Amino acid sequence: MMLQRYFFSQTKRIRTLSVLFCCIMCVFFLSSCSIKKMAMNSVAGMLAPDAESGDGQSGAITAFTSENDPELVGDAFPVILKLTEMMMLENPENDGLAVTAGQLYVIYANVFVQAPAEMLPPPMVREQNAAYDRACNFFRRGSGYALRGLDLRYEGFSGQVFAGGAESREAALAQTEKADAAALFWAASGALANFALNPLDAAALEMLEGSVAMMERAAELDATYFGGLIPETLFNFYSAAPEFMGGSMEKAEAAFAQAVAVNGGSASLFTTYAKNICIPAQDGEGFDEAIGKALAIRPDDNPSNRLMTVVAQRRAAWLKANRSAFFLE
Repeated sequence: MMLQRYFFSQTKRIRTLSVLFCCIMCVFFLSSCSIKKMAMNSVAGMLAPDAESGDGQSGAITAFTSENDPELVGDAFPVILKLTEMMMLENPENDGLAVTAGQLYVIYANVFVQAPAEMLPPPMVREQNAAYDRACNFFRRGSGYALRGLDLRYEGFSGQVFAGGAESREAALAQTEKADAAALFWAASGALANFALNPLDAAALEMLEGSVAMMERAAELDATYFGGLIPETLFNFYSAAPEFMGGSMEKAEAAFAQAVAVNGGSASLFTTYAKNICIPAQDGEGFDEAIGKALAIRPDDNPSNRLMTVVAQRRAAWLKANRSAFFLE
C-alpha cells in the first residue's frame, strides 16, 4: 500500500509538470495573439502562488518543493527559469508570473548555488566566492522580478519603498493585502540574501531598510506562508545582522517563537539557530541540541516542503561533521 501511494504521488507530480510543459510549448506555437495571451495567463495561473491555499504555493511549484531528490530538481531548474522568463517577455503585464519568476530565482540561488558553496572546504575559497557572486546575481534578479510584480499591482511601489522616505514607505506597504505576502517575501528575501553575501556593497545596503520593512509587512499579512518561512527568514536576519543594520536579539527571539508556532520548527530553522546563535556564543550543548532537532525531522511529515527539509538536513549534517572547526574546546 505504501509503495502504491508513493508511485501515485510521483505520477501525480509528473503529470502536473507534463501538463505544464505542454501548455507552455503550445503557447509559443499559437499564431493568434489573443489566444496566445489567454494561454499565457492560464499557464501563469498554474505557476503563481495561491494566497488561498494552506501553504501559499501553486501546484506546479509544489511539484518541485515536494521532491526528495535535490539533484533531480536542480537539473530541471535552469530550464524552468528560462521558460518562465520567455513567458514574461510574451506577457510582461502579468504580475503573478513576475512574482513566480522571482520566487524561482531566489529558491535556485539559495538551494542550488549558495548552499553547496557554503560547504566547500577552505582550499576552495575561489570557487566558493565565484559561487557566491553567481548566487548574488540570481538573488538580485529574483528580487527584481518580484518587485516588478508589486509595481504592476501598485504603481510606483518600489520607488516609494526604497527612495521615498519612511512615510512614503509606510504608505506603500499599508495598501498591500494578504495576497501580496508572496511578492513581498520573495522581493525582500532576494535583496536580503544578496546583502548577506555583499554587506559592503552600496547598492545592497541601500535596499536593506526597505527590504526589512517588506519582510515585516509580509509577516503581518501571512506569517504561515510557505510553512512559516517568513518569520524564519526574519529570525535569520535579526540574529545575524549587527544592531546598527537592523539586527536585534529581542526581535530574533520573537521571530523564532513565531516560526515555531507556525510549523513546530523546521530543519532549516534549527540549523540557522545552531549557526547564528550557538556558534557565536560558543554554546556547544545548544548547538548539539539544535542540530539534533534538525536531523530528527522527517521530510515526509511536511510533503510540500520536503525539498527544503532534505537540503537543510544536509547542511545540518555538514555542521555536525565539522563541529570542531566552530568550537574552541
